Amino acid sequence: MDRKRLVTSHWGVTLAAILGRLLPLRSGLALADWLAERFASKPESADVQAVRFNQQMLEGGRLSPEELDARVRAVFRNSARGVAEVLYYQYRPAKLMRRVDANQAMQGYVRLTQEQQRGLVFTCPHTGNYDLAGRALGLLGLRALILAEPSPRADYNYQNRLRRQTGLTIRTISMESLREAAGFLEQGGSVLTGVDWPVGEARYRPRFCGAPSLLPTAHIRLAVKVQAPVVVVACHRRADGRYYIDSSEPIPLRVGRTMPETILSNTEAVLEVVERFVRQDPAQWLLYQPVWENHEPK
Repeated sequence: MDRKRLVTSHWGVTLAAILGRLLPLRSGLALADWLAERFASKPESADVQAVRFNQQMLEGGRLSPEELDARVRAVFRNSARGVAEVLYYQYRPAKLMRRVDANQAMQGYVRLTQEQQRGLVFTCPHTGNYDLAGRALGLLGLRALILAEPSPRADYNYQNRLRRQTGLTIRTISMESLREAAGFLEQGGSVLTGVDWPVGEARYRPRFCGAPSLLPTAHIRLAVKVQAPVVVVACHRRADGRYYIDSSEPIPLRVGRTMPETILSNTEAVLEVVERFVRQDPAQWLLYQPVWENHEPK
């Protein structure tokens, strides 16, 4: 069994959970650094190729081979460290809340979700330690229906179980869960979902960083259906190792001449905000699927 299959298998996930509970954080981070270097050093890996492609597209093809190699190593290191932190802090909620700060606007949004007087659609890029941020928001009292990408991988399913333990309601994306989300929004509830996981919808190719992408539009279709404001929420690690949850102002919905035009223009308006968050620290953008078309190894 290769390293990736071991880490994402049921036994790998179980072992990681045990180590996260027993190991000091410093030891967990050291192990994460070791694993990240092994993963990043496999140029034939689909994950490595996707990260190289995404980072080079993000930078407009301007990274030299040496710069790109360094960027890929940094992405894998940030990602592995994030997993180690999630596993460690899962059993230490008080310490977790000392590790993560949320801006004033996000704290206000959390209160709005508790009042359930007006629905909000939160869209989140995979930046910083997005899983740790989600747990912190759950502990802060966020009340939202979380729409997660369906996956057979044991590590993704385990992540969702951990998210539920902080009080978050998780549904994998399907026609049924999207109908549930629409009804929840109409009743004043809020919905949170990822914004940069590529799905390759046949009808749309929203532009992201200046190029047609494979990114989803479901969150915008929900927002348009119930006229709910859209807010981008992003997490970044600071120089001191703490995490900061940042959020945008509510993004007003545009009205196009046709429904497809409305969906596409609003999707791209949200992605413009997402791009600004991603560019704050590209090495903290942790995507292992090609986000744009014409994916080729770099």
